Amino acid sequence: MVDSDRGAHLLINTGLQAGDCPLAMDISRFNGLTSTPMSVHSYPRCWLHLIWGTLNREKLLNKQAAARLSRYLDEYADTKGVYTKINYVNADHVRTLVDLPTNLSIEELIQLLKGSSSHWVNVNNIVAGKFAWGRGYGGFFSFRI
Repeated sequence: MVDSDRGAHLLINTGLQAGDCPLAMDISRFNGLTSTPMSVHSYPRCWLHLIWGTLNREKLLNKQAAARLSRYLDEYADTKGVYTKINYVNADHVRTLVDLPTNLSIEELIQLLKGSSSHWVNVNNIVAGKFAWGRGYGGFFSFRI
C-alpha cells in the first residue's frame, strides 16, 4: 500500500519473513489443538438457485416421475452434505435452492446433481427410452429466501 501524500510504502506485518513456509510455523500457541480445515470453523451461507432442463426441453417427466425425482434429488444431495431448501421438478426442467457447501464449486455441484439424477432415472426406468439432461444450467445466488 502506498501513502499518496508522502510516497512512502506502508508494510503489513504477517508474522512471516520472506521465504518462510507457513506450514513450518510454531504452533505451540494453539495449546495442542489439531489442525482442521478452515471450513469447519466457518459459517458460510451461500444460497444458490439452480435451474437445468431436459434434453431439448422435452416434457418427459409426468407428475409421478417428477415427485420421485424430487425425492431422489433431496436424498442424494443430503448424502453429499448439500442442504436443499426446496426443489421443484417440472415436466421439462428442475429448480432447486441449495446451500452451496464450501468444499464444492458450483460446477461440481451441478455435475453431481445432473449426473446422478439422469443415471437414476435411466436405471429405474422412470421414463420410456433414454433420459438425459440438456447442456448447461442457470445458477443464481439468492440473498433473500
